[in-house]
Amino acid sequence: MKRFPRHDLYIIINNFWVQYSEGKFGFSVQQRIWQAKKDCKRFAYKVG
Repeated sequence: MKRFPRHDLYIIINNFWVQYSEGKFGFSVQQRIWQAKKDCKRFAYKVG
């Protein structure tokens, strides 16, 4: 396989990350926090 679709890789990584961190980490988790905070300092504090 020469190419792997980026979006598929994103979904796979995110799903594993969320699953194995018991919902504490993942791209989707960070996106949800960012949408709630919408402030760089507050976002950085929340995600560490």
